Amino acid sequence: AVWQGHAILNLTMSDSSLASAHVSAKESVLEKWEHHAKITSRQEEFIKELKSLSDRHIPSKFDNASPINVRGDQLIENMQQLYTWFEQLESQNRDEEQEKDRCYLDKLENCLQSCDTIIKELEG
Repeated sequence: AVWQGHAILNLTMSDSSLASAHVSAKESVLEKWEHHAKITSRQEEFIKELKSLSDRHIPSKFDNASPINVRGDQLIENMQQLYTWFEQLESQNRDEEQEKDRCYLDKLENCLQSCDTIIKELEG
């Protein structure tokens, strides 16, 4: 995969040189981003506020939260599973919309062919 002209490396946990190269490439991209992306003081304040919120301790009542049942057989026990499930839903919806569009395009192409046939018959 390519991101802003920089190759993103596939890493294996056993190859530390690859991992350090990836970190260096990532830092380089981040340094370039920070250099070119100037933010206002208001944006800086907002970032600091967000960071302070992320540093908060999660109340103990949420530590042992029970899994969420989303479809009868699928339990979501952590955020990664939630993200994966949501991504699957989006992908499924996207596929359904694309199928509707393909069907409509097929109908339009059939109508166009019918019109072309009628025009040829009238001209001939």
